Amino acid sequence: MSTPDRPRGGIRAALFVIAGTASVVPALLVANAPVIPHQARAQPQGPARTGRVVPPAEVPAVEPVAFVDMTPDEARAYNASVPFSTDPNPAARPFVFRGTAEDKARALDCLAAGVLYEAGDDAKGEQAVAQVVLN
Repeated sequence: MSTPDRPRGGIRAALFVIAGTASVVPALLVANAPVIPHQARAQPQGPARTGRVVPPAEVPAVEPVAFVDMTPDEARAYNASVPFSTDPNPAARPFVFRGTAEDKARALDCLAAGVLYEAGDDAKGEQAVAQVVLN
């Protein structure tokens, strides 16, 4: 007589077959993928596609990044030369949630996960991340 916590031989064999099939079939599909000839592909309607998604005129020029070896004093002087805004920075309006209790619970869980992921266990960082998300 078998104990209730051990599966019987038939169930064990079925699970072994299922696990083997789940492992072997995807590997066989990938290894023996069908070759689709270029002529058999559907031709797009309208003008011929060139492979580019964005026209060349819309792609901005990007300057290469160059690292400059500076002493700490040179770096401070360079940072001081970068313009800084002195305009007033008014506080954001208070956040008011409008939704169901279930939506609020989901939103709060999402906010908490984002804060923990971005700031870790730093209280000031958590406050900053939460404020940015709410803004």
